[in-house]
Amino acid sequence: MKNFLLSSALTTTVLYLDDFFQFHDRIFPDYLGVPQVLILAIYAVWILTYLLVNYGTIRKTEDLLFFSAIAFLGISAVVDYFDEPVRLTGHHLWEDGTKFLGIVGWCVYFVRLSFSIVSERFSGRDVPG
Repeated sequence: MKNFLLSSALTTTVLYLDDFFQFHDRIFPDYLGVPQVLILAIYAVWILTYLLVNYGTIRKTEDLLFFSAIAFLGISAVVDYFDEPVRLTGHHLWEDGTKFLGIVGWCVYFVRLSFSIVSERFSGRDVPG
């Protein structure tokens, strides 16, 4: 469980910093010449590796909430990437709305999981994972 929480915190931090500073959108492509598609591919491999490594632990928790958060965040990333060539109607609603739902789901999942772990530690029961 410790490794799952640590890798989740690291993943959350990297994605937060990327979203805040727009590394994939502005910094890497405009200032360093690294194509956005390469950065997104690296993030996709990172997330897939994270999911594969932690799948057993995730399945022992509220996995539906976790995977719905991942799905919303994934939809947001796809809409963001394909906005330039396609120009979706209501682009901001799709991109930012699904990102918001993904972030809320992600936060709720980890708050509930952390509360469960702390409660079980104080009660003396074993923690899943």
